Amino acid sequence: MKIDYGKKIVANRPSGKSRIEISRHPNSIMDNILIVNRIGKEKESSWMIEKDLETWLNYLKAEGFTKTKIVQDVETSKKNIKKKR
Repeated sequence: MKIDYGKKIVANRPSGKSRIEISRHPNSIMDNILIVNRIGKEKESSWMIEKDLETWLNYLKAEGFTKTKIVQDVETSKKNIKKKR
């Protein structure tokens, strides 16, 4: 699986209480880095290498994140617009 620019992977648990978002790093120099945001009781952010994406997705399925989809990354677009001004 590959994440294109302007897209992100969102993984949810069936209960809907926690969510994980995986998106590309906005800096083009760090093209092979993905940002992992954990959203739940506490918000936590970390990085991973793009080649580890399949392993991460398998881990998330084992942890109960069964709902996975690719959506438009609106936040990245907003950040890029602010940088251009």
